[in-house]
Amino acid sequence: FHTTVRLDACRGINLNGSVETMLNRMRDAGVTLA
Repeated sequence: FHTTVRLDACRGINLNGSVETMLNRMRDAGVTLA
């Protein structure tokens, strides 16, 4: 199924670059980041 994550509605704790790592994993999985 198609998934879109609205980044302006998300918050997270960035530990040692964890947010960028997860964003890259989501992109690789085909998730649309908006």
